[in-house]
Amino acid sequence: MFKKKRKGLIGVGVIVLMIAGTGWFMAAGAFGPDCDRGFSRRGMPDFVKGEIGEFMLWRLDKKMARLDLSDNQQAAYGTLRKHLQETIETGMDSRTALREQVMGEFEKPEPDLSSVITGIQFHLDRMSGLATESLSLMDQFYATLDPEQQARIATGIKEKIEARQNGGYRQAKEAD
Repeated sequence: MFKKKRKGLIGVGVIVLMIAGTGWFMAAGAFGPDCDRGFSRRGMPDFVKGEIGEFMLWRLDKKMARLDLSDNQQAAYGTLRKHLQETIETGMDSRTALREQVMGEFEKPEPDLSSVITGIQFHLDRMSGLATESLSLMDQFYATLDPEQQARIATGIKEKIEARQNGGYRQAKEAD
């Protein structure tokens, strides 16, 4: 009698897990009535787009906390961080607007490729300018660091590069 109940409970458990798994896959967009791309779609899910920028800044804050920055260095880092945060936000918004423009143009019976190219050039020029400004601010921040702090940053970068060359991204050791 106990074996029958046990088999019944296991069977019900398997069915519950299958239903829950199917629900999760449908919610994730892998299949179901609203599925148009599945897991293989390019880009990030909408709920991740804001979080990835926050994660990048959190990692950067974590690394900078280990350097024990002085007040002058904190001010330089604050300027850099604020610029990076604005760049991340505007970059995602700009990319979304560009994608909508391009997709909207190609939905027309006779798309204007010249308009698409102009939009892409504008986006690339803008992102290039923001990247140049970010590098300039990074250089200014780096100049405020003492030689020991600079060496720690350089060593961390070298370790990441070597790890990626010797085993790829997934096998890179955390150079913290």
